[in-house]
Amino acid sequence: MKRFAFAITGLTTIIILSGCSTVTLLWKPGVSISQKQYDYDECTIEAMREVPVDQVTNYTPGYYNPGTTQCRQIGDKVACYQVGEVSIPGNISTYDKNQALRSRVRDRCLAAKGYQQKEVPVCTSAQQKAEAAKATSIDQVKCGVRELN
Repeated sequence: MKRFAFAITGLTTIIILSGCSTVTLLWKPGVSISQKQYDYDECTIEAMREVPVDQVTNYTPGYYNPGTTQCRQIGDKVACYQVGEVSIPGNISTYDKNQALRSRVRDRCLAAKGYQQKEVPVCTSAQQKAEAAKATSIDQVKCGVRELN
């Protein structure tokens, strides 16, 4: 049984890690990586100014049901026990309500500067990286590497 559980855990890890193997390519011919980083940062800052963080807190209350006490008499003794007790804790979570809008504002700013974006798989070999570097249009790019911080 332990061998089966290990196989499932390993498979789950592979599935989770395979979801992390894409990169968003920022494309503009003739632009250096440092210029891309500068433009990306500039657009991110502009988007933060236009669409500030709006943290929203959600609270989901917990649930408690003490159940019932049942007692039985066995000879001259009484035995009691709890039946059906349920205790589910509450949950608090926060998220930025404006994150999606801020991303769209940043993307519009980058498009106004002449950049195109494309989600591509991460290059896994030197040959793939070389082919991606030779591309003359975003449509020719089949994979990419993370360039920006």
